[in-house]
Amino acid sequence: MENIKILSLFRPFYLHIRKENFKKLLDQLHYNAQKSMAILVILSLIIYIFLKDSVPGYIINTWFVATVSLSLVRLYDSYHYFKVRSCIEHIKCYKNFANKAFLTAFLWGCTAIVFIPYLKNSNELLLVDIILLGLSGGALNSLAPDMRISTIYNLLLLIPLIVSFLMFGSPIGYALALMGLVFIYMIISINLKAKEAIMEACKHEMELRKMQSDLLVKQDELKSLFKQAPIGIFYFNTDYKVIDHNQAFGELFHVGNDGLIGLDLSSIPDQRPLASIRDALNKLSTQYYAGPYRSIKGLDLWIEAKISPVVNPKGEILGGIALIENKTNEKQAHDELEYFAVHDPLTSLANRRALIRYMNDLILQQRHKDHFSVLFFLDLNRFKHINDTMGHHAGDDLLIQVAERLDSLAEEDYSLNRIGGDEFVFVVPLVSKDMEQTYKTSQIFAGQIKELFADTFVIQGMHLSVTCSLGIVIIEPDQSDIEEIIRHADISMYQAKHNGGDAPCYYSAEMDIKRKEHFLLQHDFGFAVANDQLELYFQPIARYHDDGVVAAESLLRWNHPQRGMLYPDQFMYLAAESGMADWIGWWVVEHVCRQISQWKSQKIYNIQYVSINIDILQLENSHFLQIFLSKIKFYGIEPSEIRLEFSEHSLFKDYNKIEKAIFALQEHGIDCAIDNFGTKYSSLSQLKDLSFSTLKIDSRFVKDIDQSSDDLYLLQSMINTGKKLDYEIVLKGIETTKQKDSLDKSDTKLYYQGWLFGPAMTVKEFEDKFLTKT
Repeated sequence: MENIKILSLFRPFYLHIRKENFKKLLDQLHYNAQKSMAILVILSLIIYIFLKDSVPGYIINTWFVATVSLSLVRLYDSYHYFKVRSCIEHIKCYKNFANKAFLTAFLWGCTAIVFIPYLKNSNELLLVDIILLGLSGGALNSLAPDMRISTIYNLLLLIPLIVSFLMFGSPIGYALALMGLVFIYMIISINLKAKEAIMEACKHEMELRKMQSDLLVKQDELKSLFKQAPIGIFYFNTDYKVIDHNQAFGELFHVGNDGLIGLDLSSIPDQRPLASIRDALNKLSTQYYAGPYRSIKGLDLWIEAKISPVVNPKGEILGGIALIENKTNEKQAHDELEYFAVHDPLTSLANRRALIRYMNDLILQQRHKDHFSVLFFLDLNRFKHINDTMGHHAGDDLLIQVAERLDSLAEEDYSLNRIGGDEFVFVVPLVSKDMEQTYKTSQIFAGQIKELFADTFVIQGMHLSVTCSLGIVIIEPDQSDIEEIIRHADISMYQAKHNGGDAPCYYSAEMDIKRKEHFLLQHDFGFAVANDQLELYFQPIARYHDDGVVAAESLLRWNHPQRGMLYPDQFMYLAAESGMADWIGWWVVEHVCRQISQWKSQKIYNIQYVSINIDILQLENSHFLQIFLSKIKFYGIEPSEIRLEFSEHSLFKDYNKIEKAIFALQEHGIDCAIDNFGTKYSSLSQLKDLSFSTLKIDSRFVKDIDQSSDDLYLLQSMINTGKKLDYEIVLKGIETTKQKDSLDKSDTKLYYQGWLFGPAMTVKEFEDKFLTKT
């Protein structure tokens, strides 16, 4: 390791130091050379004077000329260096300096070997030794900036001297040689330590320079960050005057880069953030402000500010720094979200969430403990039909107009809400302590709501008459279950719709019971098919003149495990609500076809046809005809053996939609019947546009023919018109002999069905009573 350290002294020093330090090294070497070259010339002259008589002339003269010339050349090189040092090649200059320094040491070292053998006088010998040792000491000083040159210089100077001592061959010579070696060792040790010190100093200098450079970079970065930060930043002193701010701060308040420097914060027009600024300095803690702010230029902003004190290392307050963000857009977006969170975007009315908030506030009021309030729940009738017919834009226009009319009734403390679809809620709070007075007030307000719908609504240039179903809930004092109140309102509204939608309906506990029964029945209906609870019944259709059975109508029954036998009007609406109506319709078709096929295989089928009630929605299916034909073909049934019945209400309501489907059925030999004719008072003239085979007159026109001549006349007119249009006429609901005797029994084109001839019955009962072997 020590050898490696010694060898490092002989490497060029410029390999270990930075370029700028290398320049300083050259400067120091040449500066020292300027001072030492004159001394070398003087020493050369002294040697020449004292030794010229002892040393041969050609030797000492040559040496003298060489040393003086080399010293002068080196002196010139130093002066020349300082004149042109900015443009010279430093490494080349360094090598030139080192080589001439080594040559100088070599010439002086030669004096020990060349001159000493000629010296006879001990004083002369001592002079040479002293001068060489002096040069060695001087070189340690003048060449100290470069340990490599200093070490080599001393070796070239002293090794010849040590050799000359050994040449004496005496103990004194050997002692002097040893002392010389020790001196060289000391020089090398000193130079090694000096080099390590210099290298360490260079290292520290480099680190210091790097730290200074990094610090400058950081300062530049901080300055750049301050100036270019995306949020506004400003500094202020203890007098609350702005001493600096960045670009974003100026842009935030629409001023120039230095527009607010010097501003006294205590004098700003809007003082709201000032309390937080002062607290930051007074409490020596970070303070916050978030809220509105009007700038000097009149800009209305919403800002968030973070203000911190600035303290020096001694703990003295220098001022403060504030970071300001413009949150105006975020605040506007937040306000919009808040608004739309509690408002309907279409009508701008309060929504269901707002209703819940309102009701929560209402039930917490002290007056709610002894006052009645009223909630009105209204739903537009046939709104879906308007949407489907005219499009959703028309539906939206209608909702907006309805909202505007309802809003005309709203007072400051009322709550008007659109809670979804075409459903609106009105809450009239704290009406009275008296129940009767509250009821009267609710009737008056309900009438005002109904009056709003008296005038038509103009939608897409069309005048539409729109009505609403209105449910009313009297909110009792201290009642607190909001969801229950709204549920009661929903029940009363649907009851009003079920009643026809004309009159308001007040909630009662009986409605709730029926609603729960409806829910349970709907639940049970889901298992009716899976548990084989559905069953087909057949009611005979007979000739009026001789009571001969000609056909049967298939009727669906539900054998409910707890409620017993249920009729279609008791459960088919459940199928519609659950989306199973189409599936149930095909279930009936499938079972009727299968039963006819079975009767035919048993050879007991002796009637003309079996009628099936078909829902218009099922007929609207584009694949109805293909499916129906495939089923009757599968069971080997003739098209004439099944007759499809359509209710008058659904038939004439949407006849344009299904006209092609009906004609397609007739083209394939499938007869159709109009069921429950007269219930919607359709024009008899409409019958001539249809080529149906059968007209089934509703039982309401038959019920009182034995008691009312007007009813009898009306029924006879319907029968005569139907026969003129070549319809088979079937009277429904003939229950008594008197009813049957009221009409002409000889009419061969008249048919009837009802309890008088036979009620709907099971397959077995129908077989036993009306079907015989053919």
